[in-house]
Amino acid sequence: MFFNNHVESLPKIPLFTDDDDDFVKVDYTNKLFHQSYASFNDLRMKCQLCDVVLVAEGRRLSAHKVR
Repeated sequence: MFFNNHVESLPKIPLFTDDDDDFVKVDYTNKLFHQSYASFNDLRMKCQLCDVVLVAEGRRLSAHKVR
């Protein structure tokens, strides 16, 4: 998958505590991406959120229009 190779290269987010002595790096993007991608893919497979059908050369493609 295209995104798997690029998510790991995103910068990690630094978090500071009140005493400024602790420094923590959290990389949530990979997990967040996979959870949201799986959810949207599930909706796509069930044809939910699709509000248009494109037809070309006898093929039908359900899609979501963007304004």
